[in-house]
Amino acid sequence: RGIRSSMSLDAHLYVYINESLLRVLVSNVIKNAFTHTPEGGDVDVSVGDKVLCVTNSGATPLDGSRLFERFYTATSRAGSTGLGLPIVRSICEHYNFRVTYSYDERSCRHIFTIRF
Repeated sequence: RGIRSSMSLDAHLYVYINESLLRVLVSNVIKNAFTHTPEGGDVDVSVGDKVLCVTNSGATPLDGSRLFERFYTATSRAGSTGLGLPIVRSICEHYNFRVTYSYDERSCRHIFTIRF
């Protein structure tokens, strides 16, 4: 679909977490970004000191109050079950990490941040 992607590693990130759950956590956030990025858009992943940030193009903000609910889908995109972000939230809660969503209207970007 012509999606551009980039990755920025500004710091080493060491996290105490089950390896399988970490893979699910990271892959769900990144897969979500690619699934919901419009054709020709872009996805950026950055790693900083105790932070993982995934941003992607998008024309309108999502409902942040419902985004992490099971089976909630903002769009009817094929392959989306509405379980990815609730699983991310559950893993974060279990390990006392913090996952947040915001939308930058100026750049039309969705921003998912996980603080470890």
